[in-house]
Order: sequence, then C-alpha cells, then structure tokens
Amino acid sequence: MSIKIKDKSLCCGCTACFYSCPSGAIQMEEHKGFLYPEVDETKCIECGLCEKVCTFHENYARYNNYASPKYFALRCLDNEELSKSQSGGAFYLLSQYVLDLGGIIYGASFNNNFMVMHTRADDALCRDSMRGSKYVQSSLYNIFPQIKKDLIDGKFVLFSGTPCQVAGLRSFLKKADTNKLLTIDLLCHGVASPLFWKKYLEMIQIKGKGKLKDVKMRDKSFGWLSSEETYEFENATTHKNTFYMLYYGGLISRECCFHCPFANAKRIGDISIGDYHGWNEHHKQFIDNTGMSLVLINSVKGESLIKRITKRDDVFCTPTDIHGTIHIALLEPAKKNEKYDYFWNDFDKKGIKYVCKKYGDMSWRTQMNIKLYRFLKRMLKKYI
Repeated sequence: MSIKIKDKSLCCGCTACFYSCPSGAIQMEEHKGFLYPEVDETKCIECGLCEKVCTFHENYARYNNYASPKYFALRCLDNEELSKSQSGGAFYLLSQYVLDLGGIIYGASFNNNFMVMHTRADDALCRDSMRGSKYVQSSLYNIFPQIKKDLIDGKFVLFSGTPCQVAGLRSFLKKADTNKLLTIDLLCHGVASPLFWKKYLEMIQIKGKGKLKDVKMRDKSFGWLSSEETYEFENATTHKNTFYMLYYGGLISRECCFHCPFANAKRIGDISIGDYHGWNEHHKQFIDNTGMSLVLINSVKGESLIKRITKRDDVFCTPTDIHGTIHIALLEPAKKNEKYDYFWNDFDKKGIKYVCKKYGDMSWRTQMNIKLYRFLKRMLKKYI
C-alpha cells in the first residue's frame, strides 16, 4: 500500500516517506510552494514503508520522552550573544555545547537568495546562520540521509526544527543508533509558504535599493517580541510588518498547521524552545526587553544537556511551569483564517501586491493608520 495524500491538511512535508522509499517511487511535488509526496505506481513495490514512517497523526511515537515536560526559563548572560539570539539564547547555548564536543548542528538558515534551507554546521560561524526567526517552511533536501551518515560515523548530532520535522527524522532513523542524537523542537505557530516568501522578496526588491544583503524576520533591535521585519539592501533599509501580519493572520501557513497533532505539551523533541511569553507579567528580573527563552525538558538526554550548560557562568536558568507562560503552541494549533481559500485564489490570479494590499497592511488607509500610530507613540514617549 503506497502513501496517497487526498487531503493536504494531513501531510506536513517532512520527507520521511520520500527518503524511506527503497525503490525511489516517491517524488515531492509542489502545491502553494509546499512539497507533497507523489507516488510513481510503475516503480512502487507495495512495501508499505511510506505509510509506516508517516508520523503526522495523534498517536505519534514519543519514544522515551517524559509524560510531562519540565519547564525552565533560560537566558544567556553574555549580552553580545544574547543580541544575536531571537529570544534568550537557548539555541546558541545548546548548540555551542554540542560544537564543543566536536558535534554537528542541523538547523534552518537562509541561502544566498534568502530562501530557508536546513543546513549542516560543524563550526560556530556556520551555526550562527541558524539563529533568529525564520517562519518559512525549510527545505530538508538530503538532510535526513546526511544525519544518518553522521550518526553511523559516530558523531554527536543536534537537530533543531519544527515538531513535525523532528518526528519525521526520528521515524526515518527508527532502526539507526540514535544515542548520540539530540533533538530540539520549536514551539511552532506553523510554517509559511516558500512560494509566497519568494514572491514577497521579489516585490520589496524595487529599483534603486540594490541587492538584498540581510533579512531579519523579527528585528530584535525593536524589542525581542517585536513584529518588525527588516530588509537591508545595498543602498537602503526597509521595515515592514506585512509578512508577519499575514503569517499570524492564518493566511500563508501550510494547511496541516491548522490541524497540528503536536500543538500540545506532549513534545517530540528531547528539548523544546520558544519565546517565554508572559515572563514580564510574573517576574521582576530581566524585564529589559532583550529576551527570555522558554525551555521544556522532555527526556533524560535533554535534562542531561541542560544540566551541563547551566553550569556555565553566563547562564541564567530557573524552573517554571506551564501556568507561568502563555504560549499558544502548547495549547492548540494555529487558527485558519476564514478567508484562506479566497486569499490563495487571489494570489494565483492577481499576484502578490494585490493580496498584500487586500489582506495585509499595504493599503493606503492602513499605511496612514500605521504612520499615525507611530507618530502618536513617539509623542507619548517625548512628553510622558
């Protein structure tokens, strides 16, 4: 029995089936910029392995993970490293420990065209490209086989990704020795379309600005919970909120994200990390708007790693609980916008500028309201 995707909301595109097929019968085909498996029936040997490795369902395997996670607030006290991190520096601290062991890091990076790809790093410079928010679904091209080879070669491996990517990797590696594998799953709100992101970048790269040099999907210079996007060109810098607005508005995410079985406290990774929403409401320490990470310890391996990194002098770490944080990814999946299908129909027929104006913040009326809001905010800061 071969895998058939009749309902797009039931596939997360993790590639486990693609890399597990012994006859090469599966290809990943694009829809709305997202990849889905398509089976060439002439090559299929009816082994059923593709169905067996699929983990996108409520009964996903959790291996030896704890029944309930242990919650911590964590922050890197090195201000330079903290400034490079999106939240409190959890990924930096965890990955640096593995690098110091001579291990390998896998995480999401921008390529030369600022498309999001999972890449392999064996040094701090390459690892640093994985830091910062990237809300677009990453390409996992050749990543799972590469990780398997690293494990066979006896290397320590740290893989960071969305919960469905972690689940797909663990399923693909089912018979491999994973004693030296550590996994981090992100407290995820969903993954945005690579096609939409590509067209969005093309739209903002207007004449006169030069080549795009850097992207910050959430610019921390505006505060660690800022929604400000920053695009640095050779001759100019542009700030926007449109992509962020459409993403959190439930319009550009993969359809499966609205039915995600991993959006709860039963985590799949050894460690889960994300923004510590609500920290300022419950604590008086570190309310300086520079970041705090929420860390969930889900396994013995995860707990062992946290114990090691918290011995560093530049780490703040304290126990907390689910009631001390407000993180929607621990409660329920992202909400699908009721205009989702209309949005994609308009995108296909009328293009990127049209949907950004109609559904985003690029209409003249919205832009005027934003400018008025920013003006009033500056005035309040000046006189209060």
